[in-house]
Amino acid sequence: MFFYISWKMTLFTLAVMLPTLFFGPLYGKFMRKIMKQISDEKASASNIAEEAFSNIRTVKAFATEDHECSEYFKMNDSIFAKAKKQARCYGGFQFMMTFIMFGSMDALIYFAAYLNSQDALSIGDFTSFQFYMFSFLLNFMIAASVIGEVMGVMGTAEAIAEIYIHVPKINIKGGEQVTSTTLDDGQIHISDIQFTYPTKQDITVIKKVDISVPKNKTIALVGTSGCGKSTIIQLVERFYDPDMGTIHYGGQNIRDLEPASFKKHMAIVQQEPVLFSGTIRENITYGLDHEATVEEIDEACRQANAFNFVQDKSIFPLGYETIVGERGIKLSGGQ
Repeated sequence: MFFYISWKMTLFTLAVMLPTLFFGPLYGKFMRKIMKQISDEKASASNIAEEAFSNIRTVKAFATEDHECSEYFKMNDSIFAKAKKQARCYGGFQFMMTFIMFGSMDALIYFAAYLNSQDALSIGDFTSFQFYMFSFLLNFMIAASVIGEVMGVMGTAEAIAEIYIHVPKINIKGGEQVTSTTLDDGQIHISDIQFTYPTKQDITVIKKVDISVPKNKTIALVGTSGCGKSTIIQLVERFYDPDMGTIHYGGQNIRDLEPASFKKHMAIVQQEPVLFSGTIRENITYGLDHEATVEEIDEACRQANAFNFVQDKSIFPLGYETIVGERGIKLSGGQ
């Protein structure tokens, strides 16, 4: 339509708008970068606050409240400084777009007057061209603004997108369902395994290890700190797969077993106690795929030497229904 009315006016308009085509991608790239930085630093600030509250007793013990607050405020100052940059960039781009829009309209009027003086453009054609061009520039401004906002959101969403597109090496589904008879002989055989953590590719944690654990036997893994004792347990639990070698449980390669059903037949006590914000009953029965009876819960408490204080109504009037609080904050260290 523009070329049909006046190709000279159309070329003139495109020439005036060239700066927008140059600065637009730069604006989008900057917005994406700065919004990702702001998002990352917001996450870091939240981590500082969360760690301080989660370890409030340690913070109190060392009287480091001022230090934690200072670190949190420093991070927020950095976020504020970047947010100001983002706001200035946004305001500057919007000003440039508005200036180009109205500047283009003014320039068109002068150029149209020149063409009219040369009998190359009629008043009617100019009026039609101006109407179409105003609509085009208005929508172009809106589109440019939206693109900038989308690029900003993309910068914020990059971290989330990395998680969504990540393909796990160990599929949660698939493999043979594990039953009580599947692992009947109960022997664990670790054969010639080698393992390197994904985040520490330059360090081989386990190299050429062989271990056999017969059914109903108790063993202890003894060694210096960092030699791979906990890593072996994590491999048996199949938190990771070894880079080389195999692990057989009950005569079957654990890679061939469905991870979810396999882990239902294992129990683990962490190096540090882990409690969820629920009741004592919910924490004791966590991970079970059936409703535990009172007798089963009592027996578990007795084996853990917790039965007496859990049943003490002066300490826990609600017994198993007592809320332990976030990370067991309402319990003593021994409990």
